[in-house]
Amino acid sequence: MKYWLSCESFDGMFSSEVGISVTTADEQKATFYVDKELYREGNGRKQPSVLVWVTQEPSEGEESICVLLPTQPFETGRYVMVHRSQVEPGVAA
Repeated sequence: MKYWLSCESFDGMFSSEVGISVTTADEQKATFYVDKELYREGNGRKQPSVLVWVTQEPSEGEESICVLLPTQPFETGRYVMVHRSQVEPGVAA
């Protein structure tokens, strides 16, 4: 399932991309570049977010879930654990 993961953003190397920084459940940073089509800018109430894939539908009471990032981060693998509060359902697969 596709979900939106809250993130911080910065300018990419090219005009068609954006730099992303996400915080994992164990408070580590994962930074990477993605195509702008996988990024959603924040507005008023919402933070910027990046499209990720949740490996298993989260169950009630779970505090963290495993997501697959859209590309390889510099510091970690593509699969990372994040707090459930950081994600919201995205577009249909």
